[in-house]
Amino acid sequence: MLKSDLLEDLSAFTEEDRERLLLFLDSPYCQNSRTKDDGSRLLRYLVEVLQRADSSEWVNILERKRVFEVVFGQAPFRSGRLNQAQHEALCRVREFIQVEMGGAGAVREKDYDIAQIADFFMSRGAIKVASRYLHQLKRRLEQDSSIGQENDRKKWAAERMLSWYCIAVADVSEGANLPNALKALEYWYFSQRADLLLALLSLETQHKLAPDVDVRQYVDAFFAQSEASWFCTEIGRLYTTAIQTTVGNREEQEEAFEVLLTLYLECQERIEPYERERFETIIYNFCARNFQLPRYREHLLRLYQQKANRLTNRAEAIHANAFISLVRMGVYVQDLPFVRRLIAQCRHSVYGPEPSEMYYQLAQAHVAFEEGNYSDSLYLLNGLHFEDLSLQYIMRVLEIKNFYELKAETSVESRLHALRMALTRDHHLPATKRRAFQDFYSITTRLWRLYLTPRERRRAGSIRNLYQDIQQQHPGVIEARWYQSKLDELDPARSIAE
Repeated sequence: MLKSDLLEDLSAFTEEDRERLLLFLDSPYCQNSRTKDDGSRLLRYLVEVLQRADSSEWVNILERKRVFEVVFGQAPFRSGRLNQAQHEALCRVREFIQVEMGGAGAVREKDYDIAQIADFFMSRGAIKVASRYLHQLKRRLEQDSSIGQENDRKKWAAERMLSWYCIAVADVSEGANLPNALKALEYWYFSQRADLLLALLSLETQHKLAPDVDVRQYVDAFFAQSEASWFCTEIGRLYTTAIQTTVGNREEQEEAFEVLLTLYLECQERIEPYERERFETIIYNFCARNFQLPRYREHLLRLYQQKANRLTNRAEAIHANAFISLVRMGVYVQDLPFVRRLIAQCRHSVYGPEPSEMYYQLAQAHVAFEEGNYSDSLYLLNGLHFEDLSLQYIMRVLEIKNFYELKAETSVESRLHALRMALTRDHHLPATKRRAFQDFYSITTRLWRLYLTPRERRRAGSIRNLYQDIQQQHPGVIEARWYQSKLDELDPARSIAE
C-alpha cells in the first residue's frame, strides 16, 4: 500500500485535515453500504498510522496482508476486497475534499470535480499529488464532448487550475495554457450571459416588465460581440438561435426556429440536462404558439413522444408547466394510458410554486373529464387554487367543459361570463395565451347558444358556419376534438353525411 494513490493523498493532508476527515466519516454524507463501510474502516486505520507511526515503520505496518487483518479481523485474506476498500476509501477522500472546498452541496455521486481536488492539494503544497490529478483532468478534457454551461464551467476551472500549476512549478513549456484558460473563461461567460438573456426574454413574453428594463438593449449589446469565437461553437449557436426565436419579426423567428430545431436534434445526445430542458421548452413553446400550423404540430408531437419515453423509462422531477403541458398533450392525442402512468409516477415529484399534490389533482381532473366522470372532475377542481394565471384559466376552461357536459345552464352561462370579465381585467396574461382563451370563450359561447336553441329552430347554416370557422381559423386548438363532438351532437345528420 506504500505506493498507492490513497496513501499519497492522505500523506498530503495536514493534521487538521485528517481530524476533519474523521468527523466527515461520521457525518450523514457517508452512506453505509458494506463496501463503503469497508472503505471507512480502512481510512480510519490509515489516518491512525499517519498520526502515530514514523514513516520508517510504514514498510511493515502497511503490508497488504497485515492491513487486511487489522481492518477486517479474522476474515480470510482477499485481494479483491482490499482493492475495493481502497477504491471506496479514495472516493470518500475526494468527497471530503469537495465538501471542504465547496460545501456539502458540492458532493455529487460519481461526478468528482477534479479541478477542485487539484486546487486542494496545491493549497497544501503537495505539487506531486496535484500533478497526478491534473493529468487525469487533461484526459477528461480531451474525452468530454458534452454541451452545456456546466461543461463550460468545468473546462474553465480545469484550464485555470492547469495554468496555476504551470505558474507554481515555473513550467515555461506549458505557458501556452494561459490563453486556453482565458478562452475557456470567455466561453463560460457567454454561456451564462446567453442563458440569463434567454430567461429575461421568456419573462417578457409572459409578464409586463418594469419601464426601465430595455430588453432590446440587452439583446443588441449581446449580439454586438458576435465576432467572438463562442458564437461559432455548438452551444453558442444553440443559444443564439434560441434567443432569435423570441426577437425579430415572424419570418426571422421561424427561420431561427428551424436552425434551432436542426441543431438540437443533431446534438441532443450530448446536451447536458439543464440545457436540454431549456431548449426543449423553447421549442415546445414556439410550436404551441403556432399549433394551428401542421408542421409545428408534428414537431410538438415528436417532442411530446420523446419526453413521454424519457419520463416512462426513469423517474425524474418535472416542472409544473411541463407536467401540465404533457398531460394536456396526452389528452389531445388520446394517449390516456400514458397520462395515467405519468400522473401516478410524478405525483410527488412535480415542482413549482404550489405543492406537487395540487398539480396531480388538476391532472386527475383532466383524466376524469376524458373518461366522462364530469362530477368527479368538478369535485377535484373545487379544491384547487393556483397563483399561476395560466393554470387558473386552464381550470376555468375545464370547469366550463364539465358544466357544458352536465347541461348545467346557469353554471355554464355564469362561468362563461366570469371568463370574459377575467380576460378583460387581467393584463399580465401573455398575448398568445390570452388569444387562446378568448377563442375558447367565443367558440364555446356560440356552441352553447346553438345548444339552447330548440332543435326545430336550429339553422343548419349556423352550425356549418361555426364548423368552418373552427376549421379555418382555429384548426389546431387543443379543444378541437371536443368542439367536433359537440357540433356532431347538434347536427347528427351532418356528422353521418361526412
